[in-house]
Amino acid sequence: MAESNRLTQRKIDTAKPGDKAYKLYDGGGLFLFVHPAGGKYWRLKYRYGGREKVLSIGVYPVVTLKAARDAAFEAKRQLYEGIDPGALKRSAKQAARVAAGGQSMVDLGAAWYESRVGKLAKNTLDGDRASLAHINEFFRKNTDINAITALDMSEFVEWLNAKNIPARATRVMQIAEAVWDYAVRKGIVISDRRNPVETAKGLLTPYQSKPDAHLSESELTLFFYSLLKDERITALAKYLVLLTALIAPRSGSIVASRWENVDLDRKVWLMPGEDMKMRNDFLIPLSDWSVALLSELREVTGRHEFVFPAMRNDSVSGTVGVKLGHQAIKQCGYDGRHAGKSNATMHGFRHLMTNICLVNGKDILTMDLALGHVSKSALKRAGFSSLPHYLTAQEFRFNERRELAQWYSDYLRRYYDQAVARLHGEGITDFFSNWKMFYQG
Repeated sequence: MAESNRLTQRKIDTAKPGDKAYKLYDGGGLFLFVHPAGGKYWRLKYRYGGREKVLSIGVYPVVTLKAARDAAFEAKRQLYEGIDPGALKRSAKQAARVAAGGQSMVDLGAAWYESRVGKLAKNTLDGDRASLAHINEFFRKNTDINAITALDMSEFVEWLNAKNIPARATRVMQIAEAVWDYAVRKGIVISDRRNPVETAKGLLTPYQSKPDAHLSESELTLFFYSLLKDERITALAKYLVLLTALIAPRSGSIVASRWENVDLDRKVWLMPGEDMKMRNDFLIPLSDWSVALLSELREVTGRHEFVFPAMRNDSVSGTVGVKLGHQAIKQCGYDGRHAGKSNATMHGFRHLMTNICLVNGKDILTMDLALGHVSKSALKRAGFSSLPHYLTAQEFRFNERRELAQWYSDYLRRYYDQAVARLHGEGITDFFSNWKMFYQG
């Protein structure tokens, strides 16, 4: 920038606020941001890691023109040394808060979240991150968690209630309580201070949980018929939906499965702890029909790492998402908007299995084990002292679980065969031919 175009004391002093904010540039990325309210703020525009960023330097006239230029020069020196000046400034602020004896709710929330990474399933962590976003938004100005009172937390609850997200709000308050307890364990909050969440959470709008949308047994024949007949649904999606219906796993676990964990000879499918909600390895016995479907599927996707490999080579995860199954179900008309068809989801197959097993008098504990569910009472009756011991005892009632898996498979197969017979009557015999080009050859 030409010397004549650089800022001068006179240009700064005579700059008047306008209807909109505007910038006065000094060169080298340094500019003065003039707010409509009259405030004047020094900023430095720079690039780091391929991204454009802005560093806040200070408010004029507290920070003079010379001081702003000196700060900009120092920031550029840091950039030359490979340091992000913005990140360095944030770290310095955080260190100052710690030195002063406090940390913010936002900082502690981030630390609490990081303490859970690697210990819980990705879906759980994603949900917690979404909940933390509400805490970060409301408490963004907090600099010391010790300054938060029961009144502050009550106002937070009212703010959440106004958003009309009762399910999410309940989880947000659970996390807020956990973050406070985390701060107590770290010695940042004195242990004799009552957690303000205890008082405030009673003000939450009550949330009544609803089971995931699912099919009724009476709809199964039509559902299988619709799934098999629809040529818009890929063969991969059909196998995904059918196997989910048969073994009723958690949706996130089945789409992350690798062929190395499927043993068709022993008729078992291992869901490793890293893909499970409770982070415990989970062994699923396979019925004859499940083995047959997996054998067919392996003929096409067996050369890939994943049982359900991604349809695109640029996929980050390398596997399809649960959305593929959801879309297939909706494509069949099970979205709650078509007469005679329920609103259904992939997770809903777990509810369907529960309903069918209960109506037919199947053992509840065996059914809970088959779904990876556990209650404290069932745990106590089974003689296990902890949840991990219970879920990792793969031999516990495994024969009963295998019998249940075969029974349930045969039960669904009756409806499936009715659908197939109807399709054969219409001259349709090939249901799994429409593979994406990615899987051919």
